[in-house]
Amino acid sequence: MPTLNLGRVRFNWRGEYNPLAAYQEYDTVKADGQSYVCIGDVSGVGPLDPDGELYWDSMLVRGADYNEARDQALQAATGAEESATLAGTHANDSREAATESAGSMEMAERLASEAEGVEVSPGQFSAYHWYKKAEALGSPNEFDLTADETGDTRKARQWMAQVLANQHQGNDNAQAIAQHLLGVDPHSQYEKKIALKAAAYREVVGPNSEPLMAKGAFGVGAKAPIATDYFSSANFNDFNVPDGGYTVAGTWLNGPLGNGNHTGLVEVKGRVFGNHTVQVFRNRSIANSEIYERWGDGANNVWYPWQLVYKQNNIVGTVSQSGGMPTGAVLQRDSNSFGEWTKWADGTMECWSYVLVSFQATNYLQAVWTYPQPFTGSGRVTPEASAVSYLDGAAIAGSDRISAFDPVNYVCRNSTASGATVRFVKQASSPDFVSGQTGTVKLRAVGRWY
Repeated sequence: MPTLNLGRVRFNWRGEYNPLAAYQEYDTVKADGQSYVCIGDVSGVGPLDPDGELYWDSMLVRGADYNEARDQALQAATGAEESATLAGTHANDSREAATESAGSMEMAERLASEAEGVEVSPGQFSAYHWYKKAEALGSPNEFDLTADETGDTRKARQWMAQVLANQHQGNDNAQAIAQHLLGVDPHSQYEKKIALKAAAYREVVGPNSEPLMAKGAFGVGAKAPIATDYFSSANFNDFNVPDGGYTVAGTWLNGPLGNGNHTGLVEVKGRVFGNHTVQVFRNRSIANSEIYERWGDGANNVWYPWQLVYKQNNIVGTVSQSGGMPTGAVLQRDSNSFGEWTKWADGTMECWSYVLVSFQATNYLQAVWTYPQPFTGSGRVTPEASAVSYLDGAAIAGSDRISAFDPVNYVCRNSTASGATVRFVKQASSPDFVSGQTGTVKLRAVGRWY
């Protein structure tokens, strides 16, 4: 008689779902408290995984009331445990505070009234101890004091009387000087005023025959002298230039702008020890008014590289680098049709954009985002808190909302230096997506531009 193979004609219970096991049609499993039946041979794709509905079908689905009741019970249990822990912590804090308060009261009493000669703590005595010491010394006015570098010894009250007498004598001397000046020739007084005026205006300090400091000395009271009168061969690499400020113009060697035209002011300041010199160059160009500085080691005849000083007009601009050393602005921000970006001088770059995600399957929406600027490696993409805010022009609310921070619901796929594929998978309890459905998501990517 011929044999007819009817295949598997009843359900085969396999227990909790195992992602490492292989399943056949009519195998039944449990996942997240629900029962599912296998509708097609499969391995590695579970009932709750993306594309799981292609291989599994629900046998028993929990109701929304059950899910809500379970969540509330878990939250209540967690809240009770946290309250008990907090109560225990407060009780311990109260006991410690009471112990510390009692110790402080005892210490305060000892600091006030401990007996003379008894230490409250190592090297520390009570107020009563020092009161008894002061009482034994007697009145300060009767202490014997000897003047410094003399043998003159008197009581303190006698020295105070002498100080008062000296003050009276000083007042008498000041009055005598004032009376003397009233009788001096007014012409000589006028000459003194002229000399003081000259000093105030930095013309000449001292008599004309022997001036102490002439106008313009050390760069004070005059414009900066021509630098070529002090620097050798229009070369900034000169350790023999006196301290001061100098006017620079024309072609110069070893300057912050290379070997070429420099227009502006250079300030030179040397150390007393170590033969070190600092130079500060202020570029006069209106369109390129930078400030540069550098150090020089005169003992070893070495000049260190010029460094750009950052200020208001060059913090924001175009960032650049050479060999990992920043050579441009500190911060750069711009945008294009693919989104916006910010670059920092340390190599960090951040891109962001609002991206349209569209229907790909009943359980997820997907988009391919091209970064507005490429990274040197793949960017790390994350969604904003309001990940998908609209579907078909209507705001998503309640259980239909797609969570941005649930790792089960957000997937970044194939992130490269130039872009990434992002996918938003619906929650298990949400309705299926349908063809033509779209959403808007704000994405952000962080990486390096060099």
